Amino acid sequence: MIRVISPIENGQITGNSSSSASRIKNRPHEKIKIAYLSNGKPNVHEIFSFIDQHLMELYPEEISQDPFEIRFFDKKNAAKPAPSEMLEEIKDYADILITGSAD
Repeated sequence: MIRVISPIENGQITGNSSSSASRIKNRPHEKIKIAYLSNGKPNVHEIFSFIDQHLMELYPEEISQDPFEIRFFDKKNAAKPAPSEMLEEIKDYADILITGSAD
């Protein structure tokens, strides 16, 4: 099962401790596994870099303790869906999936 978690509620970014995202963040001794899925477009890595920078600004103390394990996946073709094997690998690996499209 894949769940989509949005940090936005009623148009505002929330820090609600009962949210699934906050529960993931509060696992003190486990690395949070983040998967980035590229659609193969040329500027998608700029979006991923922006997200990395934003995470460092939001969680500076946590970042210094290296809480994240990150893997990159590239489906290489924006016009086709990700292969089912890749989606299964992501599902088995990741706590969080971040995907982007950047023209």
